[in-house]
Amino acid sequence: MSENSGIIIKGIKNGILVEMDAVEEWLTLTQRLSAELDEKGGFYRGAQVTMNFGDRPVSRHQLTSIKALLEKREMSIWSVMSDSATTIEAAHTLDLKTNVANTVPQQPEARKEEEITTDQFGVVVRRTLRSGQRVQTDGHAVIIGDVNPGAQVIAGGDIIVWGRLRGTVHAGKDGDDNAVVCALDMSPTQLRIAEHIVTSPDAPRRQPQPETALIRNNQIIVESWR
Repeated sequence: MSENSGIIIKGIKNGILVEMDAVEEWLTLTQRLSAELDEKGGFYRGAQVTMNFGDRPVSRHQLTSIKALLEKREMSIWSVMSDSATTIEAAHTLDLKTNVANTVPQQPEARKEEEITTDQFGVVVRRTLRSGQRVQTDGHAVIIGDVNPGAQVIAGGDIIVWGRLRGTVHAGKDGDDNAVVCALDMSPTQLRIAEHIVTSPDAPRRQPQPETALIRNNQIIVESWR
């Protein structure tokens, strides 16, 4: 894209870099970005995006709008580059990675498997797990966020997802039939407790509600999470 448009899109390893002018009117820039992405059709679909705002102060509301704009086109923000404290703070409230804009960007590694491994005491992860990310612990696992398709959570004890569970989980990995899986929206790709396995049905589900998966009569059942 021409620099005169106020937006530059560059291909980088495993993603793209989007640089936005620091003084151009915000609405104009977002409209131009939308138009450029739509013009490419599905070329950018699934891309991880590093946003470079320079020294422009970007509010949480503005950053949320960019995030929604990209997600509508099946893209996601990998990290935010900025020299503005306002922008950095906004990114942190949305659990986005940040770095200083005048440094050379590191090549994103979103498509490589990211693994969090802990000891027997368990782990608390305060962010959404995306495809390719994996959490493993000998204790309990608590995810404050969603577990997206392609993400994995493996625990020796219970797994609690304070969000949507759409990836793969394995509770009681060492054979603990008393382990449970709890989620605010239970739609896993695969759910396993000890040696028992179930997958989500293809049929549309009812309105999402908090549910618990546990073993009863030697099979996995799902009931309301109370």
